[in-house]
Amino acid sequence: MKQIVSLSLFLIFNLLLVNHCILSKSTMENKSNLKSKTKSKAGANAVLGQSLDALKRQWKTLFSTERGNSCTTNEVFTPDVSSDNDPSSQAEADAKKSGWGVIKPSTRWIKKWGFNGSAYLFDFLEPVFKQDFIKEAQSIIKDISKIKKDDNEVYQDAFNMKFIAPKGNNLSSDADFKAISKSFSKTLHDLSVNTVQLNTIFNEWSWFNSGDGDHAYDMVAKYDINGDGRLSYRELILANIWNNKKRDDLYCYNCFFLLAKKIAAMFAYLDCQGKGYLTSEDLWRKLPSLVRGTNQCNIFSISTNNSIRTDATNDFILKNGYTVDAGVTRNEFITGILLGFWDRIVQDDKIVLDDSMSMKTLRWANGGLADIRANQYLLDNPPVKK
Repeated sequence: MKQIVSLSLFLIFNLLLVNHCILSKSTMENKSNLKSKTKSKAGANAVLGQSLDALKRQWKTLFSTERGNSCTTNEVFTPDVSSDNDPSSQAEADAKKSGWGVIKPSTRWIKKWGFNGSAYLFDFLEPVFKQDFIKEAQSIIKDISKIKKDDNEVYQDAFNMKFIAPKGNNLSSDADFKAISKSFSKTLHDLSVNTVQLNTIFNEWSWFNSGDGDHAYDMVAKYDINGDGRLSYRELILANIWNNKKRDDLYCYNCFFLLAKKIAAMFAYLDCQGKGYLTSEDLWRKLPSLVRGTNQCNIFSISTNNSIRTDATNDFILKNGYTVDAGVTRNEFITGILLGFWDRIVQDDKIVLDDSMSMKTLRWANGGLADIRANQYLLDNPPVKK
C-alpha cells in the first residue's frame, strides 16, 4: 500500500513538472561528433529543460555581474559526445570475485573528488550548493528506507547473506557477520540498501537504465565496495550520481535533479562562448562573481600576482574531464560537483552536517578568512620590489 501511495505521489509530481523538465530526445539524436555543435534556439529546452530566459533568471541569483557583451545571447551550444568515456566501465586487473561469485569491478576509478587541490574549490562552492546537496541526500535515504527489504513475488534478493553464511550461522549478531568477513558489520548491513529496494526505485523513480537486465543486481555488483551485498549510504549516493550522470534527456526522482539544474545554470553562465565545455581558465576567471553571501574560504581573495589557488580549478578539470582535452562538458561538470560534495559529506552510515569530514580547518584559519598554506607561501616568497 505504501509503495502505491509513493508511486501516486511521484506521478503527480511528474505531471506537474514534465512540461518544462524533460528534454526533447531529438536534441540528443541530432548529435554526431565532438567537433560539431548543435544549436538550441532561445526558448527551446537548452539546458536540462531550462530555456535561455529561465537561465537568465537563475544567473541573476547566482552571479553578481552580467555575463558580458561578448557572451552568446540567443543560442546555447553543446559539444557532441560520440562515445561513453566512462572510467568505471574499464576492466581492471585487480577485479575480484565476491562471496556470491560475482566479479566485482575495481574501485580504482573512484577519486578524491572533493579533496587535494579540488578541496579549495569545494570550500569556495559550499555556501551555494552544500545545503542543497544535504537536503537531497537526506531525502534519498529517507525515502528508500521506507521501502521493504523483504523478498516478494516480484523480486528476490540475490545477495542475501544467508547464501554465503557458514552452516549454523544464523546472522543474529555482529560476530556472525565477522565470521563471514572481518569487514562486515551487522549494524551497517541492516542500515544498508538491498536489491529488493533498488529494484523498486528503478521501477518507480525513473533512474537511468541501459535497457534489459537486472539493474538492481548490476548496481550492487558495481558499487558494493565492502562486498556485503548491499549499498551503504556512501555507496548508494555514489551509485546514484554516477548511474544518473547522463542527464541531457533524463528526468528522475531523488536523483539530484533540481540541484543538477542549478549547477547546469552555473555552467551555462561560465560557458560564455557557448562552446559546450569549460576549462580551468574559464572557472578561474569567472567564478569570482559567484554570489556566496560570505567571504569565507574565498580562493580568489589573495592579493598577489601569483595565482596560488589555480590548482583548485586545475585539479577539478583533471579529475572530471573525459571527453574534451583539458575541459569538462556540462554533464561532467554537474557530475563532478555532485561527486565532490559526496566525497566530503556522505559516510557509510550518515550524512555529515559539519566540517569534520571536509577538514576545512586544516586549510583555513580566522573563521575561514585566512588561507593557511597560501599565507605561508607569501611569507616564504615575498613579492619582489621593482
